Amino acid sequence: MSGAAFFLYGHVVLEPGAGVGCCPSMFGMFKKDPAEKLRKEHARLLAEAHRLSAVDRTRSDEMTAKAAEVEEKLVALQKGAS
Repeated sequence: MSGAAFFLYGHVVLEPGAGVGCCPSMFGMFKKDPAEKLRKEHARLLAEAHRLSAVDRTRSDEMTAKAAEVEEKLVALQKGAS
C-alpha cells in the first residue's frame, strides 16, 4: 500500500516507516478560528450599540468605537493570512 495510513476495523493503522505520529491532524478540527471569534465579537458590539442608540447615545458611541477596533484587528489578521 503506498499511502501513509489505512483503516483496519475503524482504526487508523500507519505503515511502517511512514514517519508520522498517530493522527497528527486529528485535533486540528477543534481549534477555534481567531477571525471567526473577532467576527462574532464585532457583530455583538454592533448589536449592542444599536440597542443602546435609543437609550444612551454616549454608550452607543463607545460600543461603536470598540467595534471599529475589533474590525481593525480583523482586517490586520486577514492581511497577515493572505
